[in-house]
Amino acid sequence: MAGEPAERALAYWLGQVRPLPSGSEEAARVLTHARQALRLAARQGAAPEPLAELALALHRPLMSRGLVLTWAQDLQALWEARPDLRAAAPALGENLLSAWTAAGQWQQAHAILHALQRTRPQHRPQTARLLYRQGSLLWMQGHWRPALHLARQAWRLAPRPQPKLRVAAATLLMLAAWRLGRGKQARRWGRRALALCPPDDLLWRGRLHHYLLLVHLPRDASAAARHLSRALEYLRAAQAHLQLAHLWADATNLYLAQGRPDRAAEALAQSYALWRQIEDPAGRADYYRHAAIVTHALGRVRLARDYAAHAAERWAALGVRAEVRRCQRLLEQWRG
Repeated sequence: MAGEPAERALAYWLGQVRPLPSGSEEAARVLTHARQALRLAARQGAAPEPLAELALALHRPLMSRGLVLTWAQDLQALWEARPDLRAAAPALGENLLSAWTAAGQWQQAHAILHALQRTRPQHRPQTARLLYRQGSLLWMQGHWRPALHLARQAWRLAPRPQPKLRVAAATLLMLAAWRLGRGKQARRWGRRALALCPPDDLLWRGRLHHYLLLVHLPRDASAAARHLSRALEYLRAAQAHLQLAHLWADATNLYLAQGRPDRAAEALAQSYALWRQIEDPAGRADYYRHAAIVTHALGRVRLARDYAAHAAERWAALGVRAEVRRCQRLLEQWRG
């Protein structure tokens, strides 16, 4: 009996979260109250199934709004307080892993990954999912070759009837190939991922067009511009604040390539307006690298060096040496 009021509250907030309102202020209010209801219901002994149902429904909107650290902490507390959820909803473990990864908390992410690897049944779909998660974690840390290797394994194991898993694996293959300078391979995997992506998955389609912007930009600014337009369309429709913040920062590369530094500065400002509300340390670090490049293009060399140095410090704090080196190369180019 003790859990019945808590379960009614869970059902109510689940009904509020699933058709999230379009207004950002109302969406933020709903998500805040639903998180509070989740924590309270867990303490009051609610059954694992309705707890898991609300936790799973909260994952995507909270991550999209950039509340990655807040959600990782909430989900970790739930994971530890209610171990019965691990059997009721195995996907919660992967959600926790993705939240810690997005929050740049590598130690916590690796701990969850190892726990999942020890306890999950080793059948093909589950193995493929964990290989993809491990590869994504390594990619975030700048270990692109191991990420590519794991993404290949995930792709081979991902069952054809599970298109979202195959989209995820193909996307990681695209991103790893791109960072390794294999542009043709990256574009091929990007096209494959887009062909597999369900038409109604606005978030994933927006992310894929964003990544295709990146892989086309060095050789085809017109194609990159088309992908930017589509990415904006999908990510705005999905209300994906986190992905839009990344997209606007990366759009500055396109505008500078087009010889439009003023437009790049506008895109940078749009990115910053979103980053102010987002808990993504890696994204913030990359924002300052973009700010350095745009500021330098506008002729403000001293400020550009300050931004690049700040970006290098943020990446160093995250332990991503490849990104530190990228910022240091900017400082070397601008020395004088």
